[in-house]
Amino acid sequence: MRIVVAGILILAASGAVGCASTPDGGADQPVRIERGPPPSYAEVAATLNARAEILRRVWAYATIHVWWVNDKGKQQEDQLETLVMLDQPDRVYMRFRKATVDLAILGCDEQQYWWIDLGKPRQAWLGSHDQATPERMARFAMPIHPLDFVQLLGMAPVPTDAAGTSVAWSDDGRHLMVETPSRFGRRRLALEPREGGYDPAEIELLDHAGRVTITAKLTKYEPAPMPRGRPTDRVPKEVHFRIAGSDTRARFRPRYDSPLKVRDKAFDREQLFKAKRIDASNIVSLDDEMVRAGDGG
Repeated sequence: MRIVVAGILILAASGAVGCASTPDGGADQPVRIERGPPPSYAEVAATLNARAEILRRVWAYATIHVWWVNDKGKQQEDQLETLVMLDQPDRVYMRFRKATVDLAILGCDEQQYWWIDLGKPRQAWLGSHDQATPERMARFAMPIHPLDFVQLLGMAPVPTDAAGTSVAWSDDGRHLMVETPSRFGRRRLALEPREGGYDPAEIELLDHAGRVTITAKLTKYEPAPMPRGRPTDRVPKEVHFRIAGSDTRARFRPRYDSPLKVRDKAFDREQLFKAKRIDASNIVSLDDEMVRAGDGG
């Protein structure tokens, strides 16, 4: 069960790979928009981080629909539901369910991330942020680092330090292209300018060699629901994902509700393990396993 669910989530955490300069590329390109010099990185970062602060706590219930071709060449599809709670910058809770059965939980707090398999037997994998790598996580079927998922949703803050960043208009002038360092390499954002800010239209995560690993296309923006009197910002109602080099399609459709529904206990690892009846003998430390596997942890 862990491998099946993880495989679906890996695909769901990736997006249609596109050209960085024209995220909505196609045969009929729109007329080029003439732009002046791009804004400074400091200006862009201030705008994006103000948006991230407004969206610091997010509650959503989403469907993840995946289409793929199996090893016999037959088209397959599946769907999961996930409850998402965010408390940025570093707390994530994602519970995955099929029909009425809870399958798994992906989450993290300030120091560690975890993956809980709610099958039989119930198991958990636990690692430290500072020792995580894509290869290590894949070895133990971790679907994606939870903080990378938040980046792909376009809600995460960006670094305030301009070192290693770049800002330029796309070739057609439709998007502001911003690159920043990220956890496992770099992050590239195609931002659609609008009054008072930007809507992330496409987000790519790149490895340390500069190769795109995951892309997300974000569409159908709407204002996030907020309690009366609080400022709001726009959030995507649909995100399409793909791992680079894969023909598999995945669609993430969140339905947002008030951030007041976010519960701090969702990010409490010890309380979560206890509530889900995870026996200590079934908790695997990824950091310890990395060392025993000779992976340099």
